[in-house]
Amino acid sequence: MSTATGQFYDSNGQIIDPNGQVYVARGVNVGIDVQVPASQLLADFPGLNFVRLAINTYPTPASIAAYVNSLTSQGIVVELEDHTTSTGSDGGGGVGSVFTGQELTNELNWYSSVASYFKNNPYVWFGTDNEPPGPGAALSTWQQQTYDAIRNTGNTSPIMLEAGISATPMGGPLSSQLTASDYSGMTSVIWDIHSYGWVSNYSTNQSTVSSALATTVQEAHSITSADGTIPVIIGEYGNSTTGVTIDANANQVITAIQSAVENGTVSGSAAWIAHTGAPGDGLLNSNYSLTSYGQQVAAGIAAEAASETPTTPPSSGGGSGGGSGSGSGGGTTTATPSANDTVVTAGSSAAITDASGNTWTIANGVVQENGQAAGYSSGVTELAYVNGTVWQENAAGNWWGWSNGGWNTGNGTSTSPLPTSTPPSSPPPSTTSTITLNVSEDAYQGDAQFIVKVDGTQVGGTMIASALHSSGDSNVFVLTGNWASGSHQVAIQFLNDAYGGTASTDRNLYVNAIAFNGQTESGTSAALYTNSTRTFSVGGSVAAASGPADTVTVHLSEDAYNGNAQFQLLVDGKVVTTPQQVVALHAAGAWEDLTFSGNFGAGNHTIGVQFTNDAYGGTASTDRNLYVNGIDVNGTHYGSGVSALYSNGTATFAIATTH
Repeated sequence: MSTATGQFYDSNGQIIDPNGQVYVARGVNVGIDVQVPASQLLADFPGLNFVRLAINTYPTPASIAAYVNSLTSQGIVVELEDHTTSTGSDGGGGVGSVFTGQELTNELNWYSSVASYFKNNPYVWFGTDNEPPGPGAALSTWQQQTYDAIRNTGNTSPIMLEAGISATPMGGPLSSQLTASDYSGMTSVIWDIHSYGWVSNYSTNQSTVSSALATTVQEAHSITSADGTIPVIIGEYGNSTTGVTIDANANQVITAIQSAVENGTVSGSAAWIAHTGAPGDGLLNSNYSLTSYGQQVAAGIAAEAASETPTTPPSSGGGSGGGSGSGSGGGTTTATPSANDTVVTAGSSAAITDASGNTWTIANGVVQENGQAAGYSSGVTELAYVNGTVWQENAAGNWWGWSNGGWNTGNGTSTSPLPTSTPPSSPPPSTTSTITLNVSEDAYQGDAQFIVKVDGTQVGGTMIASALHSSGDSNVFVLTGNWASGSHQVAIQFLNDAYGGTASTDRNLYVNAIAFNGQTESGTSAALYTNSTRTFSVGGSVAAASGPADTVTVHLSEDAYNGNAQFQLLVDGKVVTTPQQVVALHAAGAWEDLTFSGNFGAGNHTIGVQFTNDAYGGTASTDRNLYVNGIDVNGTHYGSGVSALYSNGTATFAIATTH
């Protein structure tokens, strides 16, 4: 089992899920104009865990959120992908030209908006433009621009890269057709290849079809990312190349793909499409029943799900000597449900057992049922078992109950299901160590991005600097882990260097200081002017050094509309950060904290939180606003109540420092 981070990420050519287990996509394509209900998809395709959502307009994130969340709440990954083309046909097939100008701007703005909106939902992925023209250097540039638009929002979820349409199978290794260096700094990316009868020239020989697919995968693997080998998902396949005439080798294509998933050649697949066909490629009849093609796909998904090794033993069993008594007869052992009002807190190894014998735990802020993610959850602090229902509470103090295979929808309730006098039944979390990073950047066409490894193991996902090095201030990132006393190696890898030819058009990353358990270490500063990795020793006998004297933490929330609210931090009237996204929703009672550090000098100062991107659509529900619940400077709180910024402006706080 790999490291559980609460996010999906790549490792050794595989996809690792938020619980640290290998993820294999078992999916179908769904059109945004159809939106087959989650319950219907799961009924038709038992074992489904992936939906590629084909979008041929630019809908607002809020307009698709209900459908997306209905899927992710069931533990289904939803990949959002633009299916528009420069010709307006929106039919894929490599037609038209690479997006530029306003066409490109419109698409990148949409990707940025959905990436911001779904930033805290790791089950929402993204895909570059469907079946683009190419391959070629222009396609590589386009995909790099899409990647940057998503990553610059702080969203680290996987991005599926369309491999392009060319000769059979791909016309040679992708490394000879795309600009490999454009992909070398990317993280958590997945190749999306499509497979229909034409790939093998419509051969009906199973060996020929399977060999053509294997060659396509091998050609995709010729380009690597910062994570190494890039996993491959067959994002689209079907029984008809044209959507009308059934391919002569349709059965061989489906068999080859299902075999490739089962033997691990690829990391999953998604059949085209959960809709009526014409007649080709239709998985469903008009009444949602399965077509014969749909039955083939459903059988494959069920077989793939059944072949996965369970991560925890079943809650009951039988056979010789079953149960706790002696004897040779078969029997069934059923776990005893937890007592009513049992509570498990984050950081505890305790578990809740429900009436069906399922065990419920918290791992890295995610609720697990029998060792697997239970729908979508994030930032979970507590589980409770009340009157036969499992409840979760998140960091914002809201509760959701589990029913009918998912968490109840909406913003949750702030009312605890527990009696007010019920004490926790599990011990408090164990003490962990902290590694505190102080970093800054030179920004150019986006912010500097980096990853962190401690003793060779990556901690968290891609991180983004926003504090401007020229201001003398830093972003503060606090990492927690079970790192024992003694020496540890902290490696910081700069991922996305960019240079426009001058000192003012140069993106760089600066490590200003690193502290272990609150003690700033000497020799932990460096400037990274190119994509590279710097390793620092912390703990052990490393000498202490003085860190930044002053720390500012801002407490923020937002009303989102057509994207998230953005702010920048000012110290004594000087802008010290690039605009940053806020994702905590004010209506849900949520707040998020962002911390910056610097050396302000002794005396009086002003700290400003500036709202930079107000938007208003004419109603209270279509209004983007920013809320500031005061700031903390060196442990002292400033501000009384909440400052609501309903238009672009600055909340200013007068502070005093003594050093």
